[in-house]
Amino acid sequence: GMTGDIRFEYRARRQDGRWCWFESECRGLTEPDGSRGVVSIIRDISERKRIERELKRANTELKAAREVADAANRSKSEFLANMSHEIRTPLAGILGYAEMLINYCKTEEERKDYGSKIKRNADNLTELINDILDLSKVEAGALKVEQLEFSPMTEVESVLSLLQIQLQEKGVGLETSVERPIPGNIISDPKRFRQ
Repeated sequence: GMTGDIRFEYRARRQDGRWCWFESECRGLTEPDGSRGVVSIIRDISERKRIERELKRANTELKAAREVADAANRSKSEFLANMSHEIRTPLAGILGYAEMLINYCKTEEERKDYGSKIKRNADNLTELINDILDLSKVEAGALKVEQLEFSPMTEVESVLSLLQIQLQEKGVGLETSVERPIPGNIISDPKRFRQ
């Protein structure tokens, strides 16, 4: 009968100099006459170890890829939720002022005022849609980036003046601070810079 097994793994160098993994299994035996002995089985498990390592690496890479994909999906969901809100704001303005223009407009001055507000909201909406389309081009790798000379401060001021009107209507304040020195002109893509 058997008196128990012992199994262990270890690395050893073969005669040709290569390091390999081995598994030893020792089985204690009791002969019919009562004498005891040990049977030892040694297997080269280098290939099994290599496959285990590869599987572990593949699992780690798969986990990392899944985490990146999950983060990207979360970002897309947040972006879409934010964009739908951003799009609705100027759209509501366009519809509201158009209704005022059609139903409640009495003077030429009011007509011009509502018309300019409709145009301003339409411009904002166009800019937003262009930004969204650009982002989809970035993902598709088809975005063409310009290399033009322009003043960063001029662009910042133009964005501020565009936002200022919207913010005033919402009762939100906006301040900028510039850490100087800042170059008068840079070479980049002014549209991307504005975005």
